[in-house]
Amino acid sequence: MSYNRITDVAAGRCLNIHGNNIISRSKNQNVVLWANSGSTEQSWSIDNLVSGVLVKSAVNSSLALNAYRSSTTKFNCDVYPWSGNETDAKVNFEAVSGGYRIKLTNYNIYLTAGGTANGADVYWAAATGSTSQAILNLAVQNGSCVGPGTLGSTNEDVGNCIMA
Repeated sequence: MSYNRITDVAAGRCLNIHGNNIISRSKNQNVVLWANSGSTEQSWSIDNLVSGVLVKSAVNSSLALNAYRSSTTKFNCDVYPWSGNETDAKVNFEAVSGGYRIKLTNYNIYLTAGGTANGADVYWAAATGSTSQAILNLAVQNGSCVGPGTLGSTNEDVGNCIMA
């Protein structure tokens, strides 16, 4: 299985499960932005860039990005067991200028960064058109690169994984 870093356009920082040197985590661990460290907390498995897919954590493949429904206007982004929770875990990758937006399949809300600094909260909110809702790239780890629609094109240069 190959893993990828997901980098926010505005911040230039990676989606990161909150915490350092995590070996395993339980459900509802918060997702934040953090400078690229190459850590397992920043590694995600994505089968393809179409509709209804899971973004699974390399820390524990039974955990995926999730919508923690804590309010009516925005939901926190955390990791949660995806099995039996597909309603709050499946996403669509939508191509936009400069990358992709990640939309919850069953809701009209998008993955959104609450800032650009290390530790900035990540949550699900209505579309704004802001770069805080666009993903610049899905970068190489273990020799695989995410490309439109499918995975697996081998690439040495992380820059070749940038989506346009």
